[in-house]
Amino acid sequence: RDYSGKIRFNTTTGFHLFHPSDIFYCEADRNYTHIFTSPEKSVLVSLNLAAVEDLLNSGDFIRISRSLLINTRYLTSVNRRSKSCSLLWQDKEIVLTGSEEMIRKL
Repeated sequence: RDYSGKIRFNTTTGFHLFHPSDIFYCEADRNYTHIFTSPEKSVLVSLNLAAVEDLLNSGDFIRISRSLLINTRYLTSVNRRSKSCSLLWQDKEIVLTGSEEMIRKL
């Protein structure tokens, strides 16, 4: 099926379609992944983070820890000392902490 650039993510009750540019970041939750489309809104999909990362194989997504995958389109700053990065969505900024190795790669 053609979903016009959107990617299908299965959930426990059906599926959701997301355009990669609309995904703010993704956070692992055991064998599932929360896909955030804003700081407050997420959808739990029936895939682990590695499988989500494979589907989002564009260069816009970078793993900053074992449990976090960010969309670099929203990245505003990196603090290597605190091993964190800031993402800005509209006027809301959130700070996510990554691993030292992954933050260094940014």
